[in-house]
Amino acid sequence: MLQELLMKYSKKVLLLGSNNFVTNYLTKLSDNENINYFFLQKKIKKEDLEMNDIEFFQKYLYFDNEEFDTIIVSIHFPIENLQIDYNVKLAQKIYTYLKTKNSKVIYISSIRSNPYSNSEYGLSKFNTEKIINKYDNFVIIRPSTIIHKTNGTIFGGKKGITIKKISNIIKKYKIFFIPGSGKQQHTYCTLDSLCKFIRLNILENYFSNTTVNFFSGEYISFKKFIKLLAFNMNISVKLIFIPLFFFKILFYIIDFLNMIGLKKIINVEKNSYLNLFNDNIEFDYTSKIEKYINDLKI
Repeated sequence: MLQELLMKYSKKVLLLGSNNFVTNYLTKLSDNENINYFFLQKKIKKEDLEMNDIEFFQKYLYFDNEEFDTIIVSIHFPIENLQIDYNVKLAQKIYTYLKTKNSKVIYISSIRSNPYSNSEYGLSKFNTEKIINKYDNFVIIRPSTIIHKTNGTIFGGKKGITIKKISNIIKKYKIFFIPGSGKQQHTYCTLDSLCKFIRLNILENYFSNTTVNFFSGEYISFKKFIKLLAFNMNISVKLIFIPLFFFKILFYIIDFLNMIGLKKIINVEKNSYLNLFNDNIEFDYTSKIEKYINDLKI
């Protein structure tokens, strides 16, 4: 069905955020011949988000009078201060730009998006969604942990690195440490099915003005997720369950080291690891998605 749609339409798509795990794969799908992707000629500088709208549009969004059918937003600026969130500022610029256009906007959000999130990342994503929601032709996609299997290794998570590290531990040691009981909910989606879903939304309007949690449709625990990774690498893994108390002590130590300016990179890894727990699926459209996308599971 997707092939028929591709033959029928030709779409011009502007990618805001063209050098990441998702868009790199999206633009290389084998049946993209009827979608023309356009890329920013220069990387958006966060200080330029303080420009007036016209100056910003002229610098970044004008392409010889091209009119885009779809704009995909996958940029995420590191958060220094939620009071000055450049992701929200960018969304406000895009919203103003789109008010004079007839384009669809697809925003790649996150399962972490939540007004009660304990992470600045999740709060930033939610606040950005609120701006996108004001537009009258949008799709907000909240992917769960994105995974992709290649050459016997599974990549995924932040920039594809978090799950790669977990995969490497499983491959090398055949064991993995699980916090607590491991019963915390964890969901995932495959990179291939996610990109096919993005492409479907470029071509059609089945999910117009909708926020979608995109995942495999499986509500599984974290320990089952780890077993699933091992199974797909043909490895038998031994799970070792560690009381949450010990993890809390470890994270206190990491926070202290970060506070005094040491081991800052560990704090990033800590946050990536914490993001693997307690997924919140608010908008489950799996039954509808399966009408158009096959093989949601790894």
